[in-house]
Amino acid sequence: AVITFSSTDYIFWSTDNAKLIGTASSKSQVDELTNEIDDVTAGGGTRIAAGLNLAKEKIETMSADDDNENIVIVLSDGDFKKYSYSDEYAESGGETETRVRNSANALKNSSAKPTVYSVAFGSEAMGNSGAKVLRDIIATSASTYYPTDDNIDDLISAFTDMVENFSKPIQTTSENGKILLE
Repeated sequence: AVITFSSTDYIFWSTDNAKLIGTASSKSQVDELTNEIDDVTAGGGTRIAAGLNLAKEKIETMSADDDNENIVIVLSDGDFKKYSYSDEYAESGGETETRVRNSANALKNSSAKPTVYSVAFGSEAMGNSGAKVLRDIIATSASTYYPTDDNIDDLISAFTDMVENFSKPIQTTSENGKILLE
């Protein structure tokens, strides 16, 4: 399943907007989902807890099949506390470290017991608060945290390394700045 998470109120960033983009269990569904992912854009106002909550709901449903390796990957800059808008700072409407921690713990302790990987992407992620959220709160362990810079090569390297840790092999290739799962 692919889930996006952000805020929709561009003045106060106060509305959760976790959205299921789709799921895939066949090659044709993967192709369809890939097209949907290509249309996703980052919009700011990171509402990580909303995304974690929806991921928990979806993975619990999907994990009924014992053959699944339960994995959640969170890609974010991890910065939810404040957002700059016209030289003013607006709180990210209700998002707190406690809310993110509670949602991350609920996901990791859910019936699916997923391994949660976090990928810190962007210059904000390299700051103390973004790294702390992604490394110390969201990731299952230090070995499932992947810091990256603002470039596609670091991101591809992180996903390639991550896939090598999955217990079921997945083939990846990189084409035109895209990571393809085979």
